[in-house]
Amino acid sequence: MAGKNGSAAATWGKASGAGGFVDILELCAGLHDKAAKIYRKLAKASEKLDLISFWAEMADDVEKLCAAWERIHLRAEKGRILDFLAQPHAVRKSLEEIDREMDNLEAALRGIQDLQEAFQLAYSLEFYLLSPTLEILRSSLADVSQKDLQSTNPAGHVQRFVSGFSRHMPPSFFHVALTRSLQRMVRHNRFLSEQNTTDPLTGLFNQNGFRQAILPTAMAAHRNDSTVGIMIISVDNLHDLYASLGCEEGDQLVKDLAELLRESVRLSDVLGRHSFSVFYAFFPKVKQQFLHIMASRIIQNIEIRAPWVPRATLSIGGSFAAFKMGTSYTTLQEEAEQALERLFEKATDCLHRAQLSRTNRVVIE
Repeated sequence: MAGKNGSAAATWGKASGAGGFVDILELCAGLHDKAAKIYRKLAKASEKLDLISFWAEMADDVEKLCAAWERIHLRAEKGRILDFLAQPHAVRKSLEEIDREMDNLEAALRGIQDLQEAFQLAYSLEFYLLSPTLEILRSSLADVSQKDLQSTNPAGHVQRFVSGFSRHMPPSFFHVALTRSLQRMVRHNRFLSEQNTTDPLTGLFNQNGFRQAILPTAMAAHRNDSTVGIMIISVDNLHDLYASLGCEEGDQLVKDLAELLRESVRLSDVLGRHSFSVFYAFFPKVKQQFLHIMASRIIQNIEIRAPWVPRATLSIGGSFAAFKMGTSYTTLQEEAEQALERLFEKATDCLHRAQLSRTNRVVIE
């Protein structure tokens, strides 16, 4: 299996019509919009020019991030970003809790009596904006957001907040502890993002891990003028199976599916769980006919060995391409990333065509 180094910057397909994913992105934009409005109100309530400027700077930072989320939401609505959430309900629940806390902070604005209370409220605001849920979403989308989220640096924003806090508040152990806690959260979130490579339910690579795992192999294919293949496997009736089996047995079903996929592919192939019902497979050194054989093997294994009633039905889209040699390491990486993006877009289109029938159909080009 390929290693975990590298990071592929790719759009990798269109949205699979998951309204929950689109709604979650809209919620992310809404959270940042509320935060920016709170900062604007703090600026309006201030009298000192330097303090007004500070709150306005904080609002500007958050508004830029809000605008980035809005652009990503629009792209997802248009089907240009594929849903990658394996546990959308948990993500939504976490974001809705933050949304309620934002409402509480906005209501608390009316009771602020002095600057210390204003900064304590702002600290709470920053605390919620540094939620690990938001940060993992942000880092997961950074590669597919056309640099929208790459240009918004949470560490830089937090550092500006800490600097303003230190300028306007008298030094104390309590204030130092507050600002350092925010800085620790930034470092912790960065660590979580870097370590966030595995789907906890199946043990397969998640979206981040899958991208990191296949890039070195794709670069090697470019260097050797070799061919690679991508397969996107959608379990069409997984939601229905969960409804009939219940969550516990549904989770076991997903684990069993992942194990059947492992048994169906070669040791050199790379598997990943992209979202609730979508899996990825990457095949180095293959031809188109091999992908057809592999897809048939996967469907056959599930039809014969899967114990669930009703049976899981699959739609499989696949694509393969011959990679051409790059001229330098930098060019090689860029060309491999671009080739992967084209490959995923083609495989996603094939998946959409396969999903029209929902009868274990395979479309590979």
